[in-house]
Amino acid sequence: MRHTLPGHHTVPRRAPRQPTLQAQLLCGEHPALDRYVAALASHLHGRGTRALNRLLQLKRSYPAQPFLGAVEQALKYGLFDLSRLETLVLRNVAGDFFALDDDDQGNPADDA
Repeated sequence: MRHTLPGHHTVPRRAPRQPTLQAQLLCGEHPALDRYVAALASHLHGRGTRALNRLLQLKRSYPAQPFLGAVEQALKYGLFDLSRLETLVLRNVAGDFFALDDDDQGNPADDA
């Protein structure tokens, strides 16, 4: 017959999962973005690190207002394909991203 001391074999307990670094960087700035990150995580298998990295890259690449507008629209329609989200961002950006002037005052080729 075997005897072991109580406490010798502890039962392993899994620590609750903390949000990923990407989720922490994305959350806290705007409620719509917080909701989108939570909804995106629920649609993914595992931790969703790759998708959250892509979302963080989109956030850093585009102006805040068009990005947040696209996130709100994606939430409204349940859209979690990040390529389509980027298309929405680009539609919101349209002509605002590049400041193109219609006049030719700044073109040195016209002066010659």
